Amino acid sequence: MSRLPPHMIKRMIFMFCVMFPVLLYAEYTGRNSIVVAGLAGGVSSGVSVVLFPDPEHLKKIKADDEKEK
Repeated sequence: MSRLPPHMIKRMIFMFCVMFPVLLYAEYTGRNSIVVAGLAGGVSSGVSVVLFPDPEHLKKIKADDEKEK
């Protein structure tokens, strides 16, 4: 079995599902450039972090919030 945590596997699947069609379309239309790949990769990786957060990080944030109270 994989040693990666479940949220990382979900992020990888999400990135593949977003990047693969974008890059195929860019190659098909002739607009394959670093800008297209960089923009698609940056936006999709940011969205994947928001959609599939690290549970340990969420626990730390919650503990820090409780300390402040």
